[in-house]
Amino acid sequence: MELLNDRNKIINLLILSGGGYLFWRMAVKPQLDKQRREQIQEAAQSDPTVAQAMQLQAAMNPSGLTWLRSTDGTDEDSIRNIARNITDLKSVQTAYFKIAGRSLLDDLRNEMSTTGYNGFINQINLNPRTQKVTDGKGNVNQQATAPAASIITAGTLIVAKKNLHFRSSPDASYSGGTRDILDIGSNNILNTYPAGNFVGYATGRSAFDSKNNVKFIQVAYKVNGKHANCPALWRLKHKQVFSGWISASSDHTDKFRYYAEVFASYPKIQASKATGWMVPPGTPM
Repeated sequence: MELLNDRNKIINLLILSGGGYLFWRMAVKPQLDKQRREQIQEAAQSDPTVAQAMQLQAAMNPSGLTWLRSTDGTDEDSIRNIARNITDLKSVQTAYFKIAGRSLLDDLRNEMSTTGYNGFINQINLNPRTQKVTDGKGNVNQQATAPAASIITAGTLIVAKKNLHFRSSPDASYSGGTRDILDIGSNNILNTYPAGNFVGYATGRSAFDSKNNVKFIQVAYKVNGKHANCPALWRLKHKQVFSGWISASSDHTDKFRYYAEVFASYPKIQASKATGWMVPPGTPM
């Protein structure tokens, strides 16, 4: 009889426990989840890093249903666009962990291609740096702590190592090849410098084309139309400054600090006097 009573007690306890779990699962948890979502939404309105964490989560799990995450697909275009505005990755990672309970970078590695993930990191490394600053009222502001990282020093002399496209924007989508022949509207190629030609002077600005995973540097020069070796067509452009974007890859460009280094490596540039009429943008005339 005692054994039967003990068994009944256990059964009753299990029933009560099961009922308690169902009550928590069906009534309490939804309310807690709702409150949590409302708190996150409220935080996103005042804190851009929380908003960015939410956007990244949505890009990796568009349906919003955790159990569909593995089949949801990942919107890499959205992730690239979000990356352009991230200036405090550490805070975004913290916010993402609070929202999703997982590591942001681990999720990105798992969800994106290797090229896409590297592009995400490269883009953020070129963005300006900011940190959170909270005012006396608890409002979160972003304060700049460092400018966008540059991958080249202003004034560096640039020579084309291979045929090099000089573009109006840091976007490598248009290559001028056969596949682009009908896509004239996207043509941003201003000029193509043959290998061994002097291109100009780095401005110190750099950019990252996350879609094509290409780092760009901006190059500029001023035309000295009075120079004896200035080509006839360029004499009419005297004092005009021309600037454009080129690939930063060492496979495509050679970079030098001094003219003597350029002339030693590329004697034809010295012979052509190109650096005589293509002068630094700030040169007075």
